[in-house]
Amino acid sequence: AGQLACSETSNANTMASVAMSLKGWVFVVNPASASGATGKKWPKMLQKFKDTASAKSWSDIEEVSVVMTTRPSEATELTRTALMEGAAVVVAVGGDGSLAEVVEGFFEPASHNKVSETGMLAYVPNGTGGDFRKSLEWSNNYEEAINNLLKGTTRQVDVGHVLMGHGTLNEVGRHFINISSCGSSALIAQIANSSPNIFGSTITFYQASLRGLLQYQPRTLCIKVDDGEWQEFKDVNCLAVCNGKYFGSGMLVAPKASLSDGLLDVTIWAGFGMLDFVLLSPLIFSGEHIKHEKTTS
Repeated sequence: AGQLACSETSNANTMASVAMSLKGWVFVVNPASASGATGKKWPKMLQKFKDTASAKSWSDIEEVSVVMTTRPSEATELTRTALMEGAAVVVAVGGDGSLAEVVEGFFEPASHNKVSETGMLAYVPNGTGGDFRKSLEWSNNYEEAINNLLKGTTRQVDVGHVLMGHGTLNEVGRHFINISSCGSSALIAQIANSSPNIFGSTITFYQASLRGLLQYQPRTLCIKVDDGEWQEFKDVNCLAVCNGKYFGSGMLVAPKASLSDGLLDVTIWAGFGMLDFVLLSPLIFSGEHIKHEKTTS
């Protein structure tokens, strides 16, 4: 698979218009991702991109634009502005959080309407967890990502849309390309994001998971899937609606999920305590947890 992915739909004209030309390409770079490593490596990454593009006979190399984020959510604003100004391809450079912000920028504020019918999304992963790239079977090597990116090929991927507080004055909408979840996962992500990443992302998220499960109080949720009946689930620790397969730095929460089948997979963990997490960790990271009685999928 190439590194180009459309926000929702693609067409032959769009793909042909960007083939072998870098005109209209905008890199949205989060220099703080990977604990600041992205910012330090970016000049080298950009030079590698230009050298590779030249070797592959791409044109308009100096037409490439670069914008750097300085605060949370700025990538969304920068992406939206770039697309409104006619960007052909927006390249997210950073981790899963950076990618999520860029994806949100493909849509109008508080809307599911696309900013551009032709703009496309590309990704150079260089973050901490790297969960989205795992679903695409990409490595975290930026040189490999650049080579894939300059193949000039595309693939269509799905984008999910979640509404929170639907029908109220506080209604908020968000788009997601990987996984949207609620429950202990939100608390765990908050803990992980505020923790030092000294021993690597997997250990950081594992420790955050233990702390989060100790603090989180399971809830009763009423869930309806498609046109089915409402179902009540007690003691829910986590509900994950999945376009991709992984979250939590490698947890294979939805092993059957596909980025481009037009469907979202749902995984529910109920009755999971800290001891369960410790004992079942091998199953969670291998995907075998879906066979366990405390998992509904």
